[in-house]
Amino acid sequence: MTSESVLGSSTVTAYMKLNTDPNAALADILAKVNSVRAQLPSESEDPSVNMSTGSTTAVMYIGFTSDELDSSQITDYLERVTKPQLFTVNGVSKIDLYGGLKYALRVWLDPAKMAAFNLTAKDVMGVLNANNYQSATGQSVGTYMLYNGSADTQVSGTDELKRLVVATQQGQVIRLGDIAKVSLEKSHDVYRATANGSEAVVAAINAAPTANPINIAADVLKKLPELERNMPSNIKMNVLYDSTVAINESIHEVVKTIIEAALIVLVVITLFLGSFRAVLIPIITIPLSLIGVAMMMEIFGFSLNLMTLLAMVLAIGLVVDDASWYWRTSTAILNWANPHSVRPLSVPAKLPCR
Repeated sequence: MTSESVLGSSTVTAYMKLNTDPNAALADILAKVNSVRAQLPSESEDPSVNMSTGSTTAVMYIGFTSDELDSSQITDYLERVTKPQLFTVNGVSKIDLYGGLKYALRVWLDPAKMAAFNLTAKDVMGVLNANNYQSATGQSVGTYMLYNGSADTQVSGTDELKRLVVATQQGQVIRLGDIAKVSLEKSHDVYRATANGSEAVVAAINAAPTANPINIAADVLKKLPELERNMPSNIKMNVLYDSTVAINESIHEVVKTIIEAALIVLVVITLFLGSFRAVLIPIITIPLSLIGVAMMMEIFGFSLNLMTLLAMVLAIGLVVDDASWYWRTSTAILNWANPHSVRPLSVPAKLPCR
């Protein structure tokens, strides 16, 4: 277990032991986090728990750009429409949006105006926190009726927030709009994302620990045309990075190596032993070795990946080498027991003339 803290956030990473059920571990961690939620400072946000394979690279990165919309507007559309559809793909555990920030009401304080009213940023923060309060208003019970009370304490726009009363001095009401500029825009401007030289929002698709990234990428690519068809015309989408391309190429190269290794073994045995019976041995042992490796992988729960494919290549070499050694040893023993069965090898040569 490791922890890391930066300005504004803390991250605790728990690594599971081999063959641990990830769903059961996630349930246990959620229970522990909820048990200490009340001990966190009141200013902190609710903690979130995410489950991943531990890889620092997502399965796919998809970029969204627009010449008319800013990153916050693109993020708003992705949060409401695109992300729920991508979550329907089997095996997707988390979708991170980089470069796009959610909308927020931002208050830009004017130091000169605040000094004129003898106000500080702490005073404004106290007023905002006091008005950002949610609580049940209770019930009103009569003889023949019951009334459930409700109170709407949320603001719906910048104009309502500007009318918030900050202080009262000498009968004069000081509102937030008198000492600050209120705007609706992205929550902060700490980082941005670019794709092909343009400001963009990048969606990173992460796989679940038990999911197959190749299947996830294939299903996402099948869904992209539908997403693009239903997307506004001023938003463009393109795949920036697909990690399964390298995986598929590596698997293709390993399968190609297996075929080449089998052919080379057959050619070498044919040239050096010169016996059809010797050639039959690798023809039979190579498929049997691959079938045996596949059966053992199934028994021990191994998946088909680069490591297991390379193990198949080694299995071909080891089994064929053992079979060839057995054939050479058996032939030598039979020839020693029956020397008359050995055929003399005659090589034509030219004798020198005197």
